[in-house]
Amino acid sequence: MNLSAELEASLKEFLSAGLVDLHENGGRTSFAGGLSWEVRGDGEKPLLHLWAERFNVTRRVLAITDHSEPRLVLAVERFGRTKPDRLAIIELKASEHIHLPLQAADYWLRVRKHLERGEISRYGYFPGLELQQTSPFVYLVAPALRFHPSTDEILKFLSPELEVVRVGLAESWKRGLRVVMRQ
Repeated sequence: MNLSAELEASLKEFLSAGLVDLHENGGRTSFAGGLSWEVRGDGEKPLLHLWAERFNVTRRVLAITDHSEPRLVLAVERFGRTKPDRLAIIELKASEHIHLPLQAADYWLRVRKHLERGEISRYGYFPGLELQQTSPFVYLVAPALRFHPSTDEILKFLSPELEVVRVGLAESWKRGLRVVMRQ
């Protein structure tokens, strides 16, 4: 059985028990119910997406290191951070969208405000991490040939504090993600 299928079977068995405690970097989040999950990918390094009302995390699973009666322990790679403790915002569109840079700037302003107020850690996001007060990076992601022609022009009028990287995906993105452009 490959890791993806093994992970899916283990999660079904483990999560059917009800109460779940998720531990990561010394932090703990408990779920009495309402935890949703999805395993993506058929290979040996599947993605695991866990989410609830106030929690959302995606990790690449490298191995199941313990699956005993009371617990399921996974070796994972983390996403959502660039340098240690600096947040990144990803704004994703599947087609040309003139509002892409403005929507990303709006999210950036909101996240920056919550970061400055200490609300991100206070509400339990990224447990065990001390986040830098540095403004988050912004990644604009779309199929490489589907960025609206005005995107670069709009970006010129936004705050110089807003660090933006455009990431272009291959047109075959529905069959598998492949980055073909990064600016």
